[in-house]
Amino acid sequence: MFHLPKIPPEVQNYVTPDRPVCAMTGRRLNELIKSASPRDRALIANELVRGVVQILPPTYAQAAALTHVSASYVATVGRLTPKERVQLARGLLSLPRLHNRRRGDAELDRVVKRHGIDALWRALERATAPSSDSVAINGMAAE
Repeated sequence: MFHLPKIPPEVQNYVTPDRPVCAMTGRRLNELIKSASPRDRALIANELVRGVVQILPPTYAQAAALTHVSASYVATVGRLTPKERVQLARGLLSLPRLHNRRRGDAELDRVVKRHGIDALWRALERATAPSSDSVAINGMAAE
């Protein structure tokens, strides 16, 4: 099972009473970076490396970039129950299988709530409409 390492003393030494840790959310960091110059981004990165600035919690994309995994895998693991996460960590479940599994009606309910039932019906009609190839084949067969 995965265990997080302890914070090394070198990092803890950067935080002193006159220099406390600055914690910010991953979204706040994104906002700062968007408007920052390369110099300012380098200074922020150095603060992160020194442990003076901490990201609590990072965004899915930030966590994925740090761990070299897709953000959609991070989201998949985030939707798991604690029991499923333990089973995944022990190798009893497959991450690709969990990621690609069919989602339940709750997700469809969220789609309907967000986009409306009419949008769902239009999508179903497009998905089930006969293609132009099948119409041409049927037309040729009738002749």
